[in-house]
Amino acid sequence: MLIAVIAYLYVPTRGVPIITSDILSGYDKCNLSDGLKELKSNLVSHGTPIRKNGNVWTYKATGKFFSFTVDEIETGVCDTNGDLACGWGYYTGLIIKQPYKIVRDRLKKETEVDFSALVRADEIENEVTLQPYLYMQKGTGYGVLMCDSGSL
Repeated sequence: MLIAVIAYLYVPTRGVPIITSDILSGYDKCNLSDGLKELKSNLVSHGTPIRKNGNVWTYKATGKFFSFTVDEIETGVCDTNGDLACGWGYYTGLIIKQPYKIVRDRLKKETEVDFSALVRADEIENEVTLQPYLYMQKGTGYGVLMCDSGSL
């Protein structure tokens, strides 16, 4: 059972984190809000990942990004203990359980932004993503909107 330190982030009866619009504020420019950082920290500290794939842990979640339902959230971790204090700790992925092509086309129509284009800062030492990058999740074909620090 997932016990939340901050009650508004969770649905107490189901233990599934709710990703509110406040938490995702700024995500369209890959700015991780304090609420999103706190959610990721709480998940790693108190949650049970549904998948661990190297430096990426995945958790069940629910929320909205534009008109899409977010079904899972990925967070990067630095080590097997779930440390977030490294470049991998910035990595965040929002998994939308719909076919990649549908997500890509509908996002482009709604926002006039091509999230399938990888846009990074033009700095040698800090190539952080400037908008979420939409890619197709291997094995499922789902759309994933990810932001990273560029130093992975």
